[in-house]
Amino acid sequence: YFLNQAQFYKAIPIRSSTDIECALAGELQKIASWEIPGFGSSDCSCPSHLLGMKTDPLLNPEFISILQYYRMDRLFFKGDFCSRGQIANRSLAIKQSP
Repeated sequence: YFLNQAQFYKAIPIRSSTDIECALAGELQKIASWEIPGFGSSDCSCPSHLLGMKTDPLLNPEFISILQYYRMDRLFFKGDFCSRGQIANRSLAIKQSP
């Protein structure tokens, strides 16, 4: 159905051995332009798991930050920090050190 309605843009896989779908959807919802209410979230309390953006998300620094966290940072800092914001602050502190 979707391929008949929209052009494919890009697939960006995020691998995980834990259930991060709702956490990822929650982060993306903060920067999304629109959502389809209830889509993909019938088994949880999320408003939606289908979100969209009016502009290219790969040009959005906040999207890149979310992507970096869920693809890489959460693996390296597992257990040290409890949120993406704390990871970003830690990365900033590391970069500022001489």
